[in-house]
Amino acid sequence: MVSSQELPPIIKYPSNIYGAGNQNWMISQDKNNYMFFANNEGLLEYNGSNWTLYKSPNETIIRSVKVIGNKVYTGCYMEFGYWYRQSSGQLKYISLSKKIASKILDDEQFWNIINYDQWAVFQSLSRIYIYNTKNESFHIIAPKNGIWKTFKANNSIYFQSLYEGLFEVENGKSKLISTETVLKNNKLANIFSIDEGLLIETQQNGFYKLIGNTLSKHSLSADAQLNNTSVYCSQILADGNIALGTIS
Repeated sequence: MVSSQELPPIIKYPSNIYGAGNQNWMISQDKNNYMFFANNEGLLEYNGSNWTLYKSPNETIIRSVKVIGNKVYTGCYMEFGYWYRQSSGQLKYISLSKKIASKILDDEQFWNIINYDQWAVFQSLSRIYIYNTKNESFHIIAPKNGIWKTFKANNSIYFQSLYEGLFEVENGKSKLISTETVLKNNKLANIFSIDEGLLIETQQNGFYKLIGNTLSKHSLSADAQLNNTSVYCSQILADGNIALGTIS
C-alpha cells in the first residue's frame, strides 16, 4: 500500500483577472471569509467569486490593510482610515487622518496596521498613530530615529527603532525595554510570544530569546541554511514550526 501527501490546490489570479495593479502589499480577511488586498490601485476585495476594486481616497498606493470587527482599515500615502459596508453591499471610506491632518508628516506612508483591544495602531516609518475607537482620540509616538517595524506579541505592541533598541507601547507611550547591541543594529523580521518571554527574529542574524532583561542566541536546526539569507517575514504554524519568507 502506497500513501502520499496531497498538496492543496493553488489557483493563480493574474492582474488582468482581478482587475487591479500587479503588486499587493498586505492581505486581511473578515468573518465572512471575504479577502482584502492592499493593492497598487486601491483596496481589492474578493468574495470567493467576484473581484471588486475600490480606489484609494487620494488615488495613491494602499500599503496596508487590516480587518478589525466590521471595518476594513487601510493606510496609504499621507492618509489612513476605514471602510464600512453600506446597505447596498458596497464599501464606503471614512478618513481618520483628516482629523489630525496638520500632524501628518510630508510624504508619510502607512505600512502597517495592528489592532489592540479598543485601539487601531497605524505605523509609518517615522511614527505610530494610536487611534482609540471608543472615544475617537489619537496619541502619537515619534521616536527620534524612526520606526523599522511594529509587532504584536505577548498581548503587547513592540517596535524597533534602529540604533536605539526595542520598545514596548505601554499606556499610549513608548517604553525602552532593551538596548542590546543585537536589537539596536539588526533589523527585526518578527517577534513571537513564548512561555518564557519573547522569541525575536532578526533579518540576517537568526533568532534570539529575550527573557526579562536577558537576551540570548536561540539556535535552530535550520541556522546553517539561513546563512547569507535575508528573512523578510515569518509565521508560527499550528504544529509549532516556523515558516520563513526570504528576500530571495
